[in-house]
Amino acid sequence: SIGNIPLKEHSEIQSEYSKLNDEFNYNLNIYKELKENDFKRNYSLKNQVIYKLKDLKDEKTIKNIEAELKRLQNEWENIGPTFKEHWEILKENYWKEVHSLYDKIKLFYKNQKLKFEENLKTKNQFIEDVKTLLDNDFTNHKQWDITTEKIKEIQQKWRETGKVPISVNKKIWDDFRAICDEFFNKKKGFYSNINTANKNNADKKKN
Repeated sequence: SIGNIPLKEHSEIQSEYSKLNDEFNYNLNIYKELKENDFKRNYSLKNQVIYKLKDLKDEKTIKNIEAELKRLQNEWENIGPTFKEHWEILKENYWKEVHSLYDKIKLFYKNQKLKFEENLKTKNQFIEDVKTLLDNDFTNHKQWDITTEKIKEIQQKWRETGKVPISVNKKIWDDFRAICDEFFNKKKGFYSNINTANKNNADKKKN
């Protein structure tokens, strides 16, 4: 578009321009090839993340799922761009697996909360059972022996019962321990009185 130049300079200028133009196109082609390779590599890496997310569904421990899910999401974000024509499907598959895992995590904690509440009801009932036993009047060794075994059975069931909500865990344990201590202190007092009476009788007989 510039037009003609003096003939004696045309050959040199045209040669220099052609050389630079060739270098530019060469570098441009290299850039396109590198970009193509990057896109292929990133496409492969993002698919690997999706496969790892699918495999993560078989993991049993929820804490491991949470930790690995977070790591894989960070890995996905750190992978560079890929082919535009594949991006929407790739993204859809990724979020499908991510949401599926988050649903599994939410369901676990929902069920855990329900189980904790159920355990709380069970442990409150254990406390009431011990209180009922404590209300009995004990007049002989056999009664104390039978009730002691029942208390021990309740204590064993308590240990076998799962966790309760953390907000009430300490209180309910303190209540249960206190009511059990009350029973064994009462038992200790009963036998202490018997021992005192026996000692007095022994002293009388010695006299």
